[in-house]
Amino acid sequence: MSFVPPTGLTGRLLAMTITILGAALLWLGVIAPLRDWYDDRADQLRQQQMMVRKMSVLVDSLPALRQQAAAATAGDDAGDQHVLLAGATDSLAAASLQQRIDDLAAASGVRVDSEEILTARPAGSLRAISVRLTMNAPFAALVDLMTGLAKAETPMIVDDVTIHAGFREAGSASGNNPVDTSFTVTAFRTAREDAR
Repeated sequence: MSFVPPTGLTGRLLAMTITILGAALLWLGVIAPLRDWYDDRADQLRQQQMMVRKMSVLVDSLPALRQQAAAATAGDDAGDQHVLLAGATDSLAAASLQQRIDDLAAASGVRVDSEEILTARPAGSLRAISVRLTMNAPFAALVDLMTGLAKAETPMIVDDVTIHAGFREAGSASGNNPVDTSFTVTAFRTAREDAR
């Protein structure tokens, strides 16, 4: 018995159904994956082109960055005298730091009771010079001194702060009460010369 394909309307419907199913299988099995692969590859190429543009901008800026680094390494002596402590040795730099602290304390109306120069330590290409201070001063004057240290031309780091407040006197404003305070002030000097 042989198979006889349907004819007429039924045959046409069957042929159309088989054609649509074949086209759908071709689309889902071959064309759609190829299209997705093509889109993914196009995205990768766009990302690589963006990366190449960014890298070329960075490469173009490299000579200018090298000049800036060389200038910073060489150190502009005019700029260093404000940013770094003056002094060829740690002792001279510590004396310079003490003088700056004393000037700021006098401007704030604070009398420093004691100053202790701490051992200098390396800090990258610089030397960290630290002074430990103790004082008894009104809280408002102490805040004024700390503000002066923070705004000084030579960057100074205030660390290891301890404040002990006494009893408040009757009728006095809270900012006028003296407090016992101690803290460390650190600034930096160049380490190009041997520390002594």
